[in-house]
Amino acid sequence: MHISAIESFLDFKKNYLNNLNQKIKIIEIGSQSINDSIKKHLSENHSYIGVDIENGENVDVVLEDPYKLPFENESIDVVVSISTFEHTEFFWLTYLEILRILKPTGLFFLNVPSNSKFHRFATDNWRFYPDSAKALEKWGLRNNYNPKVLEHYTNFETGRDIWNDYVSITIKDKKHQNKFIKRTLDFKKNYTNGRKDNSDNILNDGPLSSLKTSYNKVFPFNSSVVTSFLSRKTKSYFEYCGFSFLFSILYLGAARDPIRLTHGPMLGHPTAESVRVWGRTSDSGEFSVRYGVTEGKLSQISKSVTTRIENDNTGYVTLDGLKSDQRYYYQIQVNGRPHGMPGSFLTLPSAEKTRNAKYNPEGLFNFRFQIGSCANQNPVHGNGHRAKTYETLNRDWADKTHFHIMNGDWLYEELREYPAEAWRL
Repeated sequence: MHISAIESFLDFKKNYLNNLNQKIKIIEIGSQSINDSIKKHLSENHSYIGVDIENGENVDVVLEDPYKLPFENESIDVVVSISTFEHTEFFWLTYLEILRILKPTGLFFLNVPSNSKFHRFATDNWRFYPDSAKALEKWGLRNNYNPKVLEHYTNFETGRDIWNDYVSITIKDKKHQNKFIKRTLDFKKNYTNGRKDNSDNILNDGPLSSLKTSYNKVFPFNSSVVTSFLSRKTKSYFEYCGFSFLFSILYLGAARDPIRLTHGPMLGHPTAESVRVWGRTSDSGEFSVRYGVTEGKLSQISKSVTTRIENDNTGYVTLDGLKSDQRYYYQIQVNGRPHGMPGSFLTLPSAEKTRNAKYNPEGLFNFRFQIGSCANQNPVHGNGHRAKTYETLNRDWADKTHFHIMNGDWLYEELREYPAEAWRL
C-alpha cells in the first residue's frame, strides 16, 4: 500500500470515522498487508476484519468466492477497498455485495489507481476515471439499492507518486446523507476533478495525468481504441451504465505525450533574497515556477529553465528579488500546467535584521535548520519520507526552521550502472 493511499484513508478517518461515536465495524476488502496497512491507524472503537482471496499478514477471512462476502445483510458500518478494484475482474459484483452488507448509514471508501504502470496481482484490469463512482451509483440504483456518492476526487501526485489514486466515499442509503456534514474536499488541495454531493460544479477541473505502462513510457488514451475491442452488446452495456473506466491496453504504436515532471520539486541555496527550485523532466524541455506570498494566488512567474539529457534532464530555477524572512508559496509549471506537489518556503532573515555591532557585526548565524538523510524519491521501490523521524520533523519543527538539509547517496536514480538513455522515462 503506497503512502498516498494511506494519506487518503487518514483524511477519510478524520472527516467521517472520527465523527461516529459508537463502536464501528470495519471490513477491508483486499486486506493483505503489503508495505503498510490501515489497521494500525484505527482507534479502539474500530472493530476491524481483513478480507482477501488468499491468506497472509492482516487477513482474517479468506474468501471462498471472491464475489460473495460472508457477512449478514446490513451488518457492517464501513467497507474499505484500497488498491484492489483494479485487480478485481468483476468489481461491479463486489460493489453490489458491499451495498448488501452495509447498514443504511454505512460508508464505502474506495481508493484505486487512475493511471500508472501495469502491475499484475494476479491480474491488472482497470483504471478509474472521474465519473467512475457516479457510474457505480447508477449500477446500485439499477439493482434496487439507493446509494449516494458523498464526494470523489483524483489525487494529483505528479512527481511524487505514480498512481494518482481515484478516491470516492459513498453512503449506502442517500436518505441518511445528512449524518455526514464534513467533506475531505473542504480542505484538500492536491487533487483534480473533485465533486461533492453530486454537484454539477467540478472542483479543480483539469486534465488527468498520463497513463504509465510497465515500460515506463507514456501513451495517450483513445476511447475508440478500447470500444473497438468490445462486442456491440458489451459496448452498449457499458455506455448505458456510464462506466468511464480506463482499460489497461498497451498501445505500442502510440506517440509519446509532452514532457512532464518526474522528480521534484526540491529547494536549495536559500538566502534572504532568493531560493532555487530543482526538478527533473521526462524528456529535455522547459519548466518554470509560479510563486507568491498568498497560498492559491501565485501571481509571479519565473524565467523558464531548459533541461538537457546530458544533465539527466534536470535543472533549477532561481527565484530572486524576494523579501527576507517571508513565507512564499510555489508550484512548478510544465506545458503551461501545474506539475508536482505545491509547496512553500521561508526566506532567511536579512543580515541587517540580526546585526549587532558588538556581538554579531556581520549579521551571521541568523537562521535555524534541521537535517535528514537518504530521501529516496523513487515512487516504486523507495520509501521516501516514510520514516517516523520525518513525521516528527514535519509535525514539530517545520514551522520553526528556515530550511531542511537533505543528505543522501542518491535521490532518484536506480540501476545506476545503466547508461544515461536507460534512465529516461
